Amino acid sequence: MYDLEHYTEIDDMYRKNLKRKLAVFITTSVLTMLLGTSTVLSYCAAEHKKNENYNSILKEADTYDNYDNGYYTAIVTDPTRTEAYLKLNDKLTDDFVLDRDEAQILNRLMVGIDCKDHNGRVHTYDVMAKLKEKNPKVYEDVCYKIGESFYSTTKSMWKKTDTPVRRSGSRKRRRIIRRQEYTVRYQIV
Repeated sequence: MYDLEHYTEIDDMYRKNLKRKLAVFITTSVLTMLLGTSTVLSYCAAEHKKNENYNSILKEADTYDNYDNGYYTAIVTDPTRTEAYLKLNDKLTDDFVLDRDEAQILNRLMVGIDCKDHNGRVHTYDVMAKLKEKNPKVYEDVCYKIGESFYSTTKSMWKKTDTPVRRSGSRKRRRIIRRQEYTVRYQIV
């Protein structure tokens, strides 16, 4: 009785049609798996290249005289990694004095970093918001380190001093002078 009710499913045309549908399904499944695999491999390669780029920018930033731009470039490249934030903070506070210019460099992290895109337009990247969004614990650690450097190194900046602030010479020369003044003022016995 079943064969009489479904007589169209017995002939060769119906079976050929089913085989064609099966071949189309298998082809699309294989293509989906191949394209999915290539997407995952491309993403891994892009992340690897991004990490290489970040590390090379970070190494170059250590050699710059104007190192804040090098660290800013590394931070914009990957705002979720903390090495550039902490190295910039360490570079600015390595002489135990954070002057107003250096404080502005750290404040730009909180406000946003201005960078040019490939069209020459300037965009402000809110890197700290991206860091907070991706990893709140690391964001707290970075903010703590920056706040600690503000607190520990700028206490003397707000007090009136008898010695005038020297602004002559390059930044490197001013750092050397500040270190010498610091070691004379606070000699460790």
